[in-house]
Amino acid sequence: MTEPIFDDNPDYALRWPPELFAREVELLVESGSERGMGSSWQSEVETLLLLAFESSAPAGDFKKTLKTHAQQEARTRANRAARAPKPDYIVDEEPF
Repeated sequence: MTEPIFDDNPDYALRWPPELFAREVELLVESGSERGMGSSWQSEVETLLLLAFESSAPAGDFKKTLKTHAQQEARTRANRAARAPKPDYIVDEEPF
């Protein structure tokens, strides 16, 4: 079942039968779980979206989502680093 916002959106019209698309997505999820979800997995998802949909909008939205997620992770890492306790001594200083 699709979300109502996609029902009448021509950018999200499937070129493939829904069952085929669902099976390919399942295979990609399994593959991502086994191999990790690195750049090759992301490329495979993008290719699937480009092939399965009439428009490139789903692939573009996927790329935007990945970019947003990467930016949020970078901010989280920076915030954690800023909150990490700082040593009370100078690390580079020789003891003698």
